Amino acid sequence: MGEINIADLFRSTAREYAGKTAVVWLGDAISFDAFDRDVSRIARYLNRRGVRRNDRIGICLPNSIGSLAAGLGVMRAGATAVPLDFRLKPPSLAELIDAFDIAAVLVEPRMPAQSEKWIVTDEAWWRTIESIEPSDTSYPPPADLASILLTSGTTGQPLGTGRSHGEMMTRARQNRAYRPNGAGDVYLNALPLSFSAGFVVTIGALLQGATTVMMPSIFSAEQMVEAVERHGVTSTLLVPTTLRSLFSLAPSDRPLFEGLGFLGCGGAPLFPEEKTAAYERLSPAFGDVYASSLGGVISILSGPDVMTHPDSVGRPLPGVTIEIVDDANVRVPSGTTGNIRLKSSGITPTLIGERNGGAAGDRIVNGWIYTGELGRIDANGFLYLAGRASDMMLVGGINVFPDEISGVLKDHPSVRDVAVISRPSDKHGEEPVAFAVVRDRTTPQELISHCVAKLPSFKVPRLVITVDALPYNAHGKIDAERLRAMLP
Repeated sequence: MGEINIADLFRSTAREYAGKTAVVWLGDAISFDAFDRDVSRIARYLNRRGVRRNDRIGICLPNSIGSLAAGLGVMRAGATAVPLDFRLKPPSLAELIDAFDIAAVLVEPRMPAQSEKWIVTDEAWWRTIESIEPSDTSYPPPADLASILLTSGTTGQPLGTGRSHGEMMTRARQNRAYRPNGAGDVYLNALPLSFSAGFVVTIGALLQGATTVMMPSIFSAEQMVEAVERHGVTSTLLVPTTLRSLFSLAPSDRPLFEGLGFLGCGGAPLFPEEKTAAYERLSPAFGDVYASSLGGVISILSGPDVMTHPDSVGRPLPGVTIEIVDDANVRVPSGTTGNIRLKSSGITPTLIGERNGGAAGDRIVNGWIYTGELGRIDANGFLYLAGRASDMMLVGGINVFPDEISGVLKDHPSVRDVAVISRPSDKHGEEPVAFAVVRDRTTPQELISHCVAKLPSFKVPRLVITVDALPYNAHGKIDAERLRAMLP
């Protein structure tokens, strides 16, 4: 049990950068030493309440200085932090508590105390925390797992990935690509702390001594731009929805963010033209981040590669080994599409919950992490994604990948956003159906004709449905189940 507690490691950072600003949130700011005292107070509170080593403690709170301190406080108390989406309704929260054996959960005052496991963080609770004397005396040994992070993918079925304290440290080092100036960086967290990247990357920034600017859980593009300018932000990581909202604010004569050292985007695929636009109009420090809930950051497409290989997600990072294999787990030739599997130095995640990703989802087999995605690697080592393995359809016995169809439709000047799914077909077994958000009165038949000119007949959508907006889940990914519910 000799592993260091990542929250105790933060204590060393807090001593080194004691008076420096650790976290900025809205109009508030807190120094490293004051923030570390709050972490200790929360840990003391939990231990006095009876929280024991390896207990799983949920954190169902919106972004704030307090919710970030709670994450580290849970770990310092010897427990496992389980960040949860603060938008959960009581029945859904209760289901997760049962599914992941959560001993207690910190919730907002708006959440009625319907369970003895719920700790309501109202003003009285925070006064209690502030009254506790922080102490450097011993805490319980670190939990076997520092955190369990939940991901829903596109199906909404929760999958938990457990991280040891050592792996959290590995990921913190891996994520230094987001903070090129080390402790001199000002990192803007624009993700909910319930997101894997929101939690892990932000804690990594604190461990490095970088100042973190916390955006509220819900914010506008204008608010983000103002925060970048006001606080001198040098790096950030966004989801595609946020990135797209910034294009309308970009000036015509210069990039929107000239001072950023890194403008990352990940969590869901970007179209090639969106990558080049981000590089040219938002920041030359743009990077398309391909990461897996299980495997961490896999590759980053950045620099001139964005313009020369915009349809790829870059080359694997140092320490990451990628193989493309067939359904029998046999490596396929270079350039052939198959299942992506990887090994990443220092990362050995634990799957939590009943679901182990299924045959086509996130899973671990013989030490290999399978992302559930299809892809290929070209002769120069660039990785190209072909969509989720579970999304691939068999049309008349031929493999068809939705992303290829989506890419063709996105090339149409009237299409703003698009998604492709399959539906059963008596004639072909399955057939593609497209949902498109268009800028004008372009008709579905015009979009089908566009595909006919560019795709083999078996890949042409049998139906195109125009919609006002596509449904995305909380993680910024297309909600395929909601799309299927919209089929005629």
